[in-house]
Amino acid sequence: MVFEAGSCVIVTDHWVLAVTKVLTDLERRLAPGRPACVIAEEAEGLSVTLHEIADHLRGAFTGQGSTPHPGGASWIATVPEPFTTGVDVTRLDRLRRVARAAAEHIPPRERLIDARDRSVRRDTARAAEVLRRVLAGEEDTPWRERDAVDAAHDLMTGARESSFLNKDTEIRRRVLADSPLPRVPREREVAEPPGSGGPVWKAVSAETVFVMAEVLDEAAARLVPGRATAMIGYDAQTFSFLSGEIATHLFHL
Repeated sequence: MVFEAGSCVIVTDHWVLAVTKVLTDLERRLAPGRPACVIAEEAEGLSVTLHEIADHLRGAFTGQGSTPHPGGASWIATVPEPFTTGVDVTRLDRLRRVARAAAEHIPPRERLIDARDRSVRRDTARAAEVLRRVLAGEEDTPWRERDAVDAAHDLMTGARESSFLNKDTEIRRRVLADSPLPRVPREREVAEPPGSGGPVWKAVSAETVFVMAEVLDEAAARLVPGRATAMIGYDAQTFSFLSGEIATHLFHL
């Protein structure tokens, strides 16, 4: 791999993987329909760590040092708003009718199992069952978590040992303790293939680095202890989807 002078930021894969974990968390944390929660006290260390990593990424290009923690960021409401605020009621009624029609056309799981019908995924059939109960007024809490995690206490990555405390320890060790800080090559460099157990180097463009830093600050601001959210509304779907797309891009760097 060749690194041209001033063309990129060179980091180990641990820096990139840390950001993909944060993006996965944001994708799930901002999924429409997620119930309200209040971030627990043990998130404080992780919030600080994510902002520190963001500063290092930005600083590799700008030379800027530490910046204020984004805990009081203006782009995140301090008081959560109900998810129905500003939503077109006519659109919701239309969505309800379409959802009912879709749910009624999906057979129950038992029938699919008996018929050995694999044309419909099991989780799709399960979601249709929940949706039918919701529309019939028989289900008050329709949200189903894919993993045994709690948004108030865990980073939503789908991994084991996902508590804020464990993830803070893991990310701080792998990124800030065991990996070199990000740097911009001052002259043309040719990177050697990674040896056994050696670091895996990644070349990240300036544009991508600044996106990574913003994502980390977004997560840092949302993981401030006491941060409260209402049920996540439909307007978060675009950002939730985008987080997943960026995570996929970084994973393939």
